[in-house]
Amino acid sequence: MFDLDIELDPLTNRVYLGEYYNLCFVFLTKPSSSFAEFVSGIYQGLERHSEQFPWITGQVKNDGYTKQEDNKYRIIPFHTAPRFQVENHQKPSQFDFRSVVDEDFLMAWINGNDVPIQEFSLDSGPFPVMELKFIIEKGTSVLTISGNSKVFDMTGLCMIIRMLAKACSQESFTSLEISGMENHAAFFHNDNKMQRHDRIPVRFVPDLLLPQTTSFQERNIKWALFSFDQDALQDIKDMSMSIDSLSQYLVDTDKALTAFVL
Repeated sequence: MFDLDIELDPLTNRVYLGEYYNLCFVFLTKPSSSFAEFVSGIYQGLERHSEQFPWITGQVKNDGYTKQEDNKYRIIPFHTAPRFQVENHQKPSQFDFRSVVDEDFLMAWINGNDVPIQEFSLDSGPFPVMELKFIIEKGTSVLTISGNSKVFDMTGLCMIIRMLAKACSQESFTSLEISGMENHAAFFHNDNKMQRHDRIPVRFVPDLLLPQTTSFQERNIKWALFSFDQDALQDIKDMSMSIDSLSQYLVDTDKALTAFVL
């Protein structure tokens, strides 16, 4: 376990810590023994990722108030690596995803069971920085990465996933990627705060009325589905690589995905 004590400067001042961004990768596949190799690669990648960026292994804690009476948040120790859950639902599943390869993918097929963090404790947590879950169904598999909204936004989560992909492939991190992760991926309270706020719109919203129960199923999940081919992926890659200087390496996720929406 890493010795962590990192002050955060999130974009919102809401007290509730159990809000997460979730990114699901859905793979239409045939049952294969390669799942074991894939899962092993994720575990090894998480270990490498955690060694380079140990703050992803921690949990978020409410640490009282600032002098301006704002809530204070910190990342404190939790695990040696983000938790990675693996569930095989091939036998009990009543639906074979292979039958819908040429049909529209219904969002109802992805549900709360695909999300790593099922229930929250409003008082003590824990509220991990990130967790992963891999579910194997008939004809498909779903990999979900969840990130605490007090630590990063969707752009930051995508940066972390990109680094995790490199870690799983045993690729070396460049100095530019490491500095980018430390300065821009998370809401650390550091000298780059103003630069980050210029990149991301700041919206302060009041605390929502929480339900009487902390059951995950009773909290609304908002999904956004993007489906695109290899040509579209190449267009996004070309856009991200068309930079004037190495200092302009950030691509706004919302702007990039807007192309698919329009």
